[in-house]
Amino acid sequence: MDDYWDSVLFTIILSELRRRYPRLISRDQFLENYFGELGVERANSATSFLTRLIRRLNGRYASGSSGGMLSALFGELFNEFDEPGRELRQRVESLCRDNEIRVVILIDSLESYKVDDERVSDGIKGFLKSVGKFNTRRNRPEVRCCIPSELYYNFLALSTNAGKDFNPPLFLHWKSSEILSVVAHRMCIHMRLYNDGSSVRNKELLGLNLDSRQGLQRFFEKVFPEMVTNETGDLERPEIFILRHTQMLPRQALKIFHSVIRENYSETGEYAYIQPRHVLDGTYKIVNELATSVCTAFRASYPGAWKVCRDVVPRLGYTFKLDELEVIYRRHLR
Repeated sequence: MDDYWDSVLFTIILSELRRRYPRLISRDQFLENYFGELGVERANSATSFLTRLIRRLNGRYASGSSGGMLSALFGELFNEFDEPGRELRQRVESLCRDNEIRVVILIDSLESYKVDDERVSDGIKGFLKSVGKFNTRRNRPEVRCCIPSELYYNFLALSTNAGKDFNPPLFLHWKSSEILSVVAHRMCIHMRLYNDGSSVRNKELLGLNLDSRQGLQRFFEKVFPEMVTNETGDLERPEIFILRHTQMLPRQALKIFHSVIRENYSETGEYAYIQPRHVLDGTYKIVNELATSVCTAFRASYPGAWKVCRDVVPRLGYTFKLDELEVIYRRHLR
């Protein structure tokens, strides 16, 4: 299966190279013949290129296995898959090396992966192996695959050789200052586009260096109240209060900040200079939605997470001991 993924990835690379460097491709008769067999026009994107490949088999191999379908896909282009496939890869690598072209494929994660489906898991195994091979040799096109942290251990279990397939791994962890910088930059863009950026107060905000710690701190001091009273009756910085209700992910923080700003704007007409009650109201409107999304993301690993949270968490205090959790769990879930 990894050989099929190799060919899919190299085909994507080749279509993009042809779009960007048509003269280089036209000099190689083997590569030109590859496109000629497909009848792909020069301006086609990588997506349309792959779509054309799949459509050639539509209806003819629909009842076959995924492996047989992929084999037929590339077998139709060449009499034998192994040799032409190897030749295709070698030609692409040589083209990039000789012309000092660096190629990086960035693959974003999907919203969900049916890792319990055998067909999907087999495809993931081959894909991981292919990605690992791409990144083990120098001067070869690189592949950077993003996978959700919630499914990291599921992917690890599917790998046939985690040491190679996940080499080198890069774990992305956001710092609070980085998330707040994203929020501040987004608010300034919105202010320039939709609010009066000529006022004295707004000019000061737009003139701050949001990439510095001092500038970022000054921004939130100007935009948000000094403190809010949280659910325990304690005083807390509003930005810390908001981040505490997230998994330290930018999309979650932005969702809450947007909700807070909407609450404030609907009453005061101001996008900035937030009132304390709007920090609380805007946050509480979003937290249930975020909690649901977290349980959904972990559904493959912990299918009973939502039931545990629903039946156990409301019966716990803000702080509790492990034996208290065990007692409530046994009482209400066993």
